[in-house]
Amino acid sequence: MKIFFIFIYLLYFILAEGVCEEKLWCYKCNADLSMGHRGDCNDPYTPAPSIDLVACPDNESYHCLKAFVFYKNIHTTIRGCVPSRSKSTYCNFGATYPEALVTCSFCSENGCNRSRRLEAPLSTLLTIISLWTLIVAFTLHNQ
Repeated sequence: MKIFFIFIYLLYFILAEGVCEEKLWCYKCNADLSMGHRGDCNDPYTPAPSIDLVACPDNESYHCLKAFVFYKNIHTTIRGCVPSRSKSTYCNFGATYPEALVTCSFCSENGCNRSRRLEAPLSTLLTIISLWTLIVAFTLHNQ
């Protein structure tokens, strides 16, 4: 019975991509550096779709952000949602942190701020993950 619910959940997640077009979905990690940074957010980034992939708010237009920050000999990658109206000024830290090197890229497709090494479409990645989960669940069930 658990396998059935897992299958339904994953199938819903895959098919929801058509619904996701109403909202922009971006990978989010290291968005709040006050609690330290996650090294696993740096490239090569292997996201956890059910955890790191978040829907941007729908109160205005958004872009996905992928920012590379080098500050005090620490390299950090930041991923998240940024209001489109803030895109031109979002990464201007020169006055506040002149010694920081910041490179930002913005995009407007679901999951587009993932690692460049993962060029497959989001639906393909989710399908692979779903099939792998079903195979593991089926194998465990038959033991």
